[in-house]
Amino acid sequence: TEVKNDYSQFSNIIITTDSTVYFSVTAAKRQRIIITENNSWYPNAGGVAYAESLGWGLEVPAFVFSKALGYNQKYNWEATSHETGHTFGLYHQTLYDASCNFLKEYNPGGNGEAPIMGVSYHQPVGKWWIGTSVYGCTTTQNDAQFIANKVK
Repeated sequence: TEVKNDYSQFSNIIITTDSTVYFSVTAAKRQRIIITENNSWYPNAGGVAYAESLGWGLEVPAFVFSKALGYNQKYNWEATSHETGHTFGLYHQTLYDASCNFLKEYNPGGNGEAPIMGVSYHQPVGKWWIGTSVYGCTTTQNDAQFIANKVK
């Protein structure tokens, strides 16, 4: 439900656990996210996805590692939305200081909200963000606009 809420502003995106709905869409327009306990092959992460893999048509899934996330429901849905974002081609929302010095790869947000493409586990609201990315302090990534452009 919460992943559906994160993507609800995009009318062309359907979030489902129903395999008949999934398989009714052409392979180049669907993305599978596997939530699993097993992360032994990719330790020290809450999930992993190939950037821009949505559209390849190769059935390459993204993964969310529930055990690594302490089986925390919020962490799992935030990671699912985050990894799905990577499959669209989004990169991390990062944090820089006023002098353009890199501070953190994952922007933790504040004041009750955080970027889904940063780390939104510890704020009540994870949301699509407009901010700096891994490409530098002068490069802005508008997450919602980026997704909207991908699903036109």
